Amino acid sequence: MIDVNSGAVADAMALGDFSLPASDVRNAESQSALGDSLVADDESVRPLESFNFDSAAEERSEEEYGEGEEESEESDDGGFDADELGQRFADEYQHEQILNDAQRQQQEPAPVEVTVQDIAESVQATHEFIAEHQLVDVAETATMVSELGLDPARTESAGQSMALLGITSVQRLENAGWNPENVTPLQQAQAQAVHDVVLSEMFGVDPRLSPVANPQALGADVMFFVDNLMSTINTLGVNATLQQINNNPAWSMAVFNCLRRHFGNNEPIDRETAVQAADSLSKPFQGFARRLAALRQEAPARSSRSRQVGSRFLTHRDIFDNEAETLYRRGHGRL
Repeated sequence: MIDVNSGAVADAMALGDFSLPASDVRNAESQSALGDSLVADDESVRPLESFNFDSAAEERSEEEYGEGEEESEESDDGGFDADELGQRFADEYQHEQILNDAQRQQQEPAPVEVTVQDIAESVQATHEFIAEHQLVDVAETATMVSELGLDPARTESAGQSMALLGITSVQRLENAGWNPENVTPLQQAQAQAVHDVVLSEMFGVDPRLSPVANPQALGADVMFFVDNLMSTINTLGVNATLQQINNNPAWSMAVFNCLRRHFGNNEPIDRETAVQAADSLSKPFQGFARRLAALRQEAPARSSRSRQVGSRFLTHRDIFDNEAETLYRRGHGRL
């Protein structure tokens, strides 16, 4: 508690010349009187015993605080070390974090190792789902193939592969709460499968003859690009403009330079080409997302049972009932 000596305050106010700054030497008498008006209540000001203050410290006389004299240092006897206290808090916090991490690891199930057979069944089931719900627009894919200079004969398979990657990405993002930073990294077999799909279905290259030095790294980078693109489309909406989706040319340049290096091309891509390529690839993925959203609207009763995690569109789990979903997931969802 702080008691205010109202009489002393009145005296200080009477002595002061408020046309002058408070620090003016001519107001010294007023400042001294005002300082004398704040008196600590000794019964209410108690040191915190938990911080090891010296509760029996002697009271300093008024003379110790005379004008121009510095306050004497606090007695070492019974005092506390702020650095030591801070370190103790830091050690306790770190210990708590270690315990929390250990508990979380015990609660989280260990990732299930997938096999090549698991992935093959997953890819086949997803292709069937894509065909059944007509999630590929051939004309849309043909435009992309033309703009990127790919083989026109690969149009249908390229559209299938992009829809496959799109569904994979949507499922991964759903599991991560639509935060790309929380997406579970691909296992080696999964990253290899992404590489194989891209090489065989988009470029018509036998994956065994791939010119890529590190196929699994390419697969991981491709999914990183697709995850970020699908997350952006989900955030902005399926009808966002390409200018909104690809609003960072530097990002487009970095992505395509990274992908080109996997194929042994270390020549930096120019800004205009990178933006055009990003737009060309974005259009089929955006169209795919738009068709997923339309499919959801056509089945409102079933989609109401789906797990909602902030997605503007749906996955296969929004279509099936629980029993069908269980059967479907036996061969799907691991890629």
